[in-house]
Amino acid sequence: MEHRYLSSDLLEESDDLIIFNKADTRHSGVLKTILDDFCALSGHKINARKTNIFFSKGVNDIMVNLIST
Repeated sequence: MEHRYLSSDLLEESDDLIIFNKADTRHSGVLKTILDDFCALSGHKINARKTNIFFSKGVNDIMVNLIST
């Protein structure tokens, strides 16, 4: 079993954020709604160029494509 750890240098700025979410379309849709609402209420914008999505090994390619688009 491979163990991977998140490095503390991933959070480089005070406005960086790491979110853990179940890799399915329902949970990802809820997360998108929450982020959209947050942006609408706060005036902040998510920078797509600085945004990454990481999936665990067990997530199949079809689900990765559904969530990533």
